[in-house]
Amino acid sequence: MKISIWILSGFLVAGITAILNNAGIQPLSWIIWLGFALLYAYKNKDFSGIGLMQKNLKSAIMAGIAAGVLYGLMRGLILVYVPNLNIVFESGLTTIMDGYAAEKFPLVNISVSKFQFMSAFIIMSFIAVACWEIFYRGFLFMRISKYLYWPIAALIVAFVNGLGHFDVGVTGFYHSLVLFTVAGALMYRYKNIAAPFLFHYIHFFITFYTVLFLK
Repeated sequence: MKISIWILSGFLVAGITAILNNAGIQPLSWIIWLGFALLYAYKNKDFSGIGLMQKNLKSAIMAGIAAGVLYGLMRGLILVYVPNLNIVFESGLTTIMDGYAAEKFPLVNISVSKFQFMSAFIIMSFIAVACWEIFYRGFLFMRISKYLYWPIAALIVAFVNGLGHFDVGVTGFYHSLVLFTVAGALMYRYKNIAAPFLFHYIHFFITFYTVLFLK
């Protein structure tokens, strides 16, 4: 399959999963994202092309952790001390924190302890973010960046990401533009999915606990 057909198919997948996300059927999106990216890698024998490789692994891990911690602290401090920017940086955090405080898991409204809440959220987030980054940064961004200047490619993919984040309101879209542009920059720099994955995954928990302890 030609690369242009793969890219068009990727945008189709992104559109379908955006609809699923906004309809509250996120787990199906995770399966589709991962399956599509791995299908591309298998058909083209190009697993390194979606960032699944050992090259730059140590540097990618360190950069992803550092970026996740720094961005998470910045986001948390902004949410606490610069409330005018909440429309950009809130992106569903309040819903998670309210569920944590009430000991009710969001969406399903199941009663849990705070420890159970965070344990489940850590596991679910790990799976979701892994699938998300392998598709959006590993497959879509890396394909588009072969034809466009990488910041433009990162913004395009961040915009597409944002369309699937309206389930938490317009703030989900705005924050996607910021968060996933940074993730795109990490993917471009290290060509290893570990960097954007760790950045995306770690930053939320740093933000969560920063806001929790400061409020």
